[in-house]
Amino acid sequence: MKLSDYIKDQKITQAKIGLAAGISKAHISQICRLGRRPSPDVAVRISQATNGAVTVLDLLYPDGIEETESVAV
Repeated sequence: MKLSDYIKDQKITQAKIGLAAGISKAHISQICRLGRRPSPDVAVRISQATNGAVTVLDLLYPDGIEETESVAV
């Protein structure tokens, strides 16, 4: 789930998620509005603040993870 969708669905503010995750509202805004990817540490804290509704993978790979073919060596 996208962080912006979570915020909208829960009817909460970016500031409230930022406070729960220990990061600024401005940083949350950059992630939501600009699609900026957080650091892995921040992604974990946001995931915890949303009780897992927004996963670390959702934050780090918003377009999904492409499967790659394994190459025999």
